Amino acid sequence: MKKILFLFILLAIGLITGCNEHNESDWKLSSTFGVPYTDDQGVERSFTLRGIENKLGITDAPLTVGVSQKVVWHFWDQEDNLIGKSFKVDGISAKTGEQVTLFESDPLVLAPNLGATTSLPSGIKLTSTGLWKLNIYLDNEHYESLFVEGKEPN
Repeated sequence: MKKILFLFILLAIGLITGCNEHNESDWKLSSTFGVPYTDDQGVERSFTLRGIENKLGITDAPLTVGVSQKVVWHFWDQEDNLIGKSFKVDGISAKTGEQVTLFESDPLVLAPNLGATTSLPSGIKLTSTGLWKLNIYLDNEHYESLFVEGKEPN
């Protein structure tokens, strides 16, 4: 009987820890991908974004802690899934656990860029170094998550 109770307790602990949706050990920096474009002189180039290819990407630039920085969000999805929806980004620091709203905007409008269905510039400011999970919401429904890194100022 004691063995069964012990096994039950171990199973319950495993289920509880396995269901933790904020398990930072599963977090890793989102990958980068290139988006081809032609510059003003007609030269083929590639712009590097960080995110999920063919769905969501942001400019791949260092995010310096404590400094508001311009980030351009690019969405590849059907217009109906994007246009007219409010946009919000919440960030969670893996290091501190701090959760902050980084950006909110009026409904998205059609603004194609680099082949994306729409794009939106924003300013975000991370408050600590290390890995951050950026939760993206459209009309207050979770759309996707990206992982970025906050860097120390030079």
